[in-house]
Amino acid sequence: MKKEDFAKLVDGFSNVRAAVVGDIFLDKIYYINRDLDEASVETGLTAYQVETHNYQAGAAGVVTNNLASLRVKEIYGVALIGDDGDGYDLLQALKRTNVNTDYMVKDAQISTSTYVKTFFDYRDHLEETHRIDIKNLKPTRRETEDQIIANLKALRDKVDVFICLE
Repeated sequence: MKKEDFAKLVDGFSNVRAAVVGDIFLDKIYYINRDLDEASVETGLTAYQVETHNYQAGAAGVVTNNLASLRVKEIYGVALIGDDGDGYDLLQALKRTNVNTDYMVKDAQISTSTYVKTFFDYRDHLEETHRIDIKNLKPTRRETEDQIIANLKALRDKVDVFICLE
């Protein structure tokens, strides 16, 4: 593909309105400075010290991030989240990338799906350590499903494409 054709293709994304439907997780990423390790008073185990961290949309949220990078005109997120701190952090992360979160569905009976990723930061390289997954393992309540369906119907005339992921 010629450079001009590629540029024209990418420029076309600025006219697209997309809804991303599926498991939008919160990615919590922690960078641990091993020089600051200390022993836990309670257990004697190593207490790792987080020097920096960031929160971003993950799983299907990676798609919203990619669409934002392509300068898609409008991006809507449609996903189920808990009415909790992680849900709040996820909504903030989506808004930072200009994702419309009005069609996200909160359910106080579940936890927001979250991946907690830790890295040892050795200054000259990062070493990924264990990941902790917080997933909603409960069946989705009927009224919550109904709200998601209603949100999809409300979006059908506002978007050009639905991108569905599990």
